[in-house]
Amino acid sequence: MTTKYWVREADLPEVLLKSASELPLLVYGKSGLLTKNIKDPSRGKTEFWKTMASPISSVYFDSDQMDLYSERLKRSEGAKLVRVRWYGANKPKDDAVLFLELKTHHECWIDNQSVKERVCILQKRMKNLIDVSDGPWATEMCSMIVREGLEGNDTTTEEDIEAATDLLKEIRNLFVKLKLKPCVRTSYIRAAFQNPNNNDLRLTIDRDITVIDETRNTGTDWCIADTDVVPINAFIKVPYGVFEVKVSAGENPTFVEELIENDAIVEAPKFSKFLTGASLHNTEKVVSTVQRENMQHDLPMPSCI
Repeated sequence: MTTKYWVREADLPEVLLKSASELPLLVYGKSGLLTKNIKDPSRGKTEFWKTMASPISSVYFDSDQMDLYSERLKRSEGAKLVRVRWYGANKPKDDAVLFLELKTHHECWIDNQSVKERVCILQKRMKNLIDVSDGPWATEMCSMIVREGLEGNDTTTEEDIEAATDLLKEIRNLFVKLKLKPCVRTSYIRAAFQNPNNNDLRLTIDRDITVIDETRNTGTDWCIADTDVVPINAFIKVPYGVFEVKVSAGENPTFVEELIENDAIVEAPKFSKFLTGASLHNTEKVVSTVQRENMQHDLPMPSCI
């Protein structure tokens, strides 16, 4: 079970302290290191967010008609989301590894839970992925790109490579079918807490969430580069942080209920960075999508979106 909550900036120290009291801090980019429980992360909080939290950027893709947005908004069975993610403040260099991810939504009555799958791909291969002029990729092409992204990973088996190859082939077919392009980028700083021995409970706190309009890209690269000049209105900052609680079984921990009672967190049902960013930067397309869906189902147009 996953539940998301809004967090005001003033309440972040309390949420951090409660989270750190429950679980060790997971530090990205440091060989999966899990620190010991930190006593009070609210002290020197600026330093904490600089050194112990991780900058994360994700570029989400969609068609000109926003097909993926529409299906995710309706929470249709099998609705897909495609994104590429990297860890760090700056856009990676050509030979850096990115995580290309496919998320598939499943209804609660389906046996399979909603899943997220990822494949490693070099940053320089993103241009090839977006250029759909040569159609679907052959298995050999996908395998070559997968092996390239996994080079130096001695723990990868042939079965892993075959699975990653099939996933990359599926994602490429989506790009070809829908002519996917960069739609919106999200960037934020994340503090994550998890027990190293199990996945019973995982906590994440996302701060400084910014959604960026990738359709404003006027450069030569596949997405906006760090040095590109972009209009200021292409950047919108979400006014709250997001606290996410993932429980493998059972109910929320007691401390989460205490945070709710203290008004430190407020539930944000079905909040999605992709849906939020895509709608904020594509208002006219979103209205057209809602109008089209309502006409098909003979529903009145909502007063606001």
